[in-house]
Amino acid sequence: MKTESLIKRYYDAYYSVYKSYGCWAKLRGITVNEGELLKFVFEHESITQNDICEALQMSKQTVNNILNKFSDKGLICKKENEKDRRSKIIALTDSGSRYAGYVVNDLTEIEKNSLLKMSEEDRKNFIKT
Repeated sequence: MKTESLIKRYYDAYYSVYKSYGCWAKLRGITVNEGELLKFVFEHESITQNDICEALQMSKQTVNNILNKFSDKGLICKKENEKDRRSKIIALTDSGSRYAGYVVNDLTEIEKNSLLKMSEEDRKNFIKT
């Protein structure tokens, strides 16, 4: 198979998956970026804004806007970072943890069901790439 054809197939699959995440997020009243960020904070206890930017490849402005929105909704709080006073530790509030748990578990179930629809060989190849 030609390289150009492989690249086209890759992007077709990528956009299809991204569209699926977009539909999932829209049904929950959030954006894909908000869902990704919420999942990341839920899975990491002591995380800074810079850590989030690096890991999710989002700009500082995007991350800051999402964090401010989550803070306004009472989902996160920003704590002093004793290791670096210039940055804050991002943490979920109790209600944020409950909400994130719901969102992450819902997404995990969808991803699990999608993977289970694939053959074992297809799952292995999917994970390799």
